[in-house]
Amino acid sequence: MKQTKNQHVPLIEKQIKETLKRFVPNQRFLLGCSGGLDSVVLLVAMQRIFAQSDQGFELRVVHVDHDLQAPSGEWATQVVAQCETLKIDVIVKKVKVAAGNLENEARNARYAAFREVIAPDEVLVLAHHQQDQAETVLMRLLSGSGVSGLAAMREVQTQNKLTIVRPLLNTSRDEIHQYAINYQLQWVDDPANHDLSFDRVVMREKVWPLLASHWQGFEAAMVRTAHLMADAESVLQAQGEMDLAATKNADGALNIAAVLVLTDARVRWLLARWMQGDARYAPPLSRVEAVREMMQARVDSMPQVIWHTEHGSIQFRRYQDQLYRLPLVLPIAETQTVVFSMSQTLELATGHWQVEQISQGLSFAWLGQELRLRPRREGELLHLNGRVGHWRLKKLLQSLHLPPWQREQVQILESLQGQPLALISAAGCWLTAQAVESTGWSLRQV
Repeated sequence: MKQTKNQHVPLIEKQIKETLKRFVPNQRFLLGCSGGLDSVVLLVAMQRIFAQSDQGFELRVVHVDHDLQAPSGEWATQVVAQCETLKIDVIVKKVKVAAGNLENEARNARYAAFREVIAPDEVLVLAHHQQDQAETVLMRLLSGSGVSGLAAMREVQTQNKLTIVRPLLNTSRDEIHQYAINYQLQWVDDPANHDLSFDRVVMREKVWPLLASHWQGFEAAMVRTAHLMADAESVLQAQGEMDLAATKNADGALNIAAVLVLTDARVRWLLARWMQGDARYAPPLSRVEAVREMMQARVDSMPQVIWHTEHGSIQFRRYQDQLYRLPLVLPIAETQTVVFSMSQTLELATGHWQVEQISQGLSFAWLGQELRLRPRREGELLHLNGRVGHWRLKKLLQSLHLPPWQREQVQILESLQGQPLALISAAGCWLTAQAVESTGWSLRQV
């Protein structure tokens, strides 16, 4: 690597330094380097900056070998050689890309590798640049994305507990290429970057030249659009989070009556955010509209909407005036033998429970003995403490306002001889009248 005679600070390095101002001294960074032009330039520029900085920043590199091209091993060797020249620690992570959409699966494999390698106190650095951002905006526009999608990539963002910084996001590809020429850098050119079976390659090699020939500066304009959409999303999110707090119950369900007083636009945003949960992406509009229609269903109906995400399937159910977000496969009550001890915690179909001492509880004599938990039986009667007489279990569950799926999780705690001791449901634990003593124990949800 040879430096030119011009000793002024290159624009790229100035831009990177501005981004780094957002981080505290001694921050550690992990740079994803493919060996291509963009990541090699970013690697060299950051190494130069860190070598001259008094901020104590640390840098190491990860190269992900997707093993999709014959020379991928040679590319890994080249990245390792560059890092050794720069005296930077480097890790090569070989991955297996799953069948399916090659672009998406390669990306999934790459990010999975990043998560395996990155340390808890490191920030991931990626070399996405201005054209990448503009391409993302246009592709999401063509797919019908809303404000969040058009906000595209962020210079600094956190997703799935991974903090990512993209210092070149406002840098043009021409500037990156010129930097590489000035410093006589070596990089690899992946043949996949010219494979027209990939959507991004079609965009880059077919659409981009046409746009550039007719609309000068369109790329920077699309990046500005992303910035404006990010601003708009932050305003929408602030309002939406207030709506969510006002309509969501303690158990995570949505109160339909509270949702229906909002405008249509706010309802769509609210439902999409609530449905998304911890998933990476928001649900498609078709699923949002399907859940919205559930709110108009008859009160005595129990509609269901299913959304298949990359992490599993989610179902949305309505019961009375509430909307619920649930796994597609729910736990159900089973027969099991248990031995309780004080302060013990256990997980049942109805949730997590802990043994605690209470007044008006089960006899301490039951602790340490084998007891049975079983599903409810059709038509059985129970006399619960605090209620007059025996009640049919069906009526008891109706009085607790349990949704149908939670009724399938209910268990009866009894002795091995069949003496009922407690009714355990998602709504709480109720002891039977005949089993209660002045001082004893019970189960509390935790």
